[in-house]
Order: sequence, then C-alpha cells, then structure tokens
Amino acid sequence: MYSVTHTKKRRAINVFLNTSSALPAQTIDRVTVPPPNWARLRDVNVFGVDKIAPFAQSVDNANTTVYVGHSSVPTESVGRYVGQMLDFDDGQVNWMGMFMVTSEGDFNSGKPEVNGILALFTCNSKDSLSNDFQLGSSGALIVSTGGSDGLTNLGVLEHAAFAFVAALTDGNNLENAVAAAQRVIDQSATGIPGVSRPDPMQSEDRIEVIRKEK
Repeated sequence: MYSVTHTKKRRAINVFLNTSSALPAQTIDRVTVPPPNWARLRDVNVFGVDKIAPFAQSVDNANTTVYVGHSSVPTESVGRYVGQMLDFDDGQVNWMGMFMVTSEGDFNSGKPEVNGILALFTCNSKDSLSNDFQLGSSGALIVSTGGSDGLTNLGVLEHAAFAFVAALTDGNNLENAVAAAQRVIDQSATGIPGVSRPDPMQSEDRIEVIRKEK
C-alpha cells in the first residue's frame, strides 16, 4: 500500500491498483504517461495487489471499493477478450469464489457479497467477471464492457477510475461518477493528451451499473 488516509469505516473509498502507478510514470510507444495523482483525493485509500485480505475487507465493509487494471483469463482468449479473474499476489477472485493462499493451503471463502459499490475498471469486466460476486440488495457493480474487442487501454482505465472516484468524493452521486468515467472513455477515441493516442475502438466501450434484480 503506498498511500493511506484514515476515514470512517463505511464512508471510505478504497482503490486497488493492478497497474504501473507504483512507478512515477510508464512509457508507452516512447511517450511518458504520468498516472493520475491519487494523493490529491481526500478520503481515499490506495492499495496495490500484494495482499487480497484488504480487498476482501473492503468489499465487506467499505462504502466503495474500486479495482483498477489487469484482469486475467485461465487460458489465452481467442477473439473478444472476456476478463474472468482478479489476481493478487496471495490470492484470486474467480467464478468459484475468493481464494486466499495461507500456510495451511488455499482457502476459499466463497463468492464475495457486495452491499456497497464495487467498481471493476478492467478490460471487459461485465460479461464474466461481474458474476464472480454476489450482489446484495443495496449493492452496485460498476463494470466496463470493453467494446467489440473487449479491450480498453490500461492508462485510460486508470484515468476513468480516477474521474469516477473524484466525482464520488465531490458529491457522492453514483450517476455523476459513472458519467465522469464515461467521459474519459469517450475522449480516448480521439486521444487524451498525455494519456493515450487516438483509438476509435474505445468509442464502443461503456461504463455500466449492475444492480440486483428485484
């Protein structure tokens, strides 16, 4: 974890980064791309993915949990990408539940139940990855469709997640936060200065909200 802000338990926003943001910048096509400045946001805790326990605790207790970066698949995908798993250094979330590696072996605590907000800013987190979680009556999953190829630029995903979290800290309105993230995705089709080159395919990507069917 590289930045911590102490907040009230239920109001906290916890962000888990499986990206290059632990570095000052990443180089893409010989262009230096600075990550968002997460330290600017108040009441936001930022973690890496070295431990799965803080993620599990956040999904259980925090008002908002945000996972940003790479998802994975059990085998190399053919055609449209469909993210299926979230990887941590000592565990994984997949379609069978949440696995934690312990000294006594792998422990499966079952599918995590979401009663707050869980935002999955990964490539195509909608089609399969969203099913790795159980939605409670008050829960909301925020997912990315990935467009026709299922893929979204990693830098764009992180900046979209940053816009989402910034909007939540500003007004705590989920609809406005989703709209802020979508604006970043839309801008990426023509290129975001200092973040990404133009990619018309990204115009097909959508940030959506999934709630439990009544």
